[in-house]
Amino acid sequence: MGKQKRIRKLLIVGCSKSKVWNRKKVAKYIPAKDAYTSSLFLLSKRYAEKFYSDRWFILSAKYGLIAPDKKISNYDITFVNGKGVISETKLRNQSRALLRNIDEAILLAGKDYFDRLKSAAPNHLKIHIPLESKGLFDRIRWLKVRTS
Repeated sequence: MGKQKRIRKLLIVGCSKSKVWNRKKVAKYIPAKDAYTSSLFLLSKRYAEKFYSDRWFILSAKYGLIAPDKKISNYDITFVNGKGVISETKLRNQSRALLRNIDEAILLAGKDYFDRLKSAAPNHLKIHIPLESKGLFDRIRWLKVRTS
């Protein structure tokens, strides 16, 4: 088997509490990229699709790191409330498998997501958070400017 190609940078988008199942009747399982409906997630997804094409993941409190096309079902779990959250061991195994050939990850998510990702990620991975010091409206503005 050949050596896996090294990717310099990818994007990780945080999931959202607001989901499509809360708004309309849809199939039990749908692609993750279509499941989350908050304004921040939708703008983050647009940013990901514009600048990172197929080099992005969603960080979900229930499922961990997931590809945008992975089918998921509805859930109401956050890294803050803890109950039903993906275990640290499972997230560590996922991130080490999925991120082992990545040099840098750009994270569009809050501190709770950063803390979880940082503790699970391979040691060599550099994680950048361009929206870290911005409030919600500034995050939305930042994403709108870059995706318009």
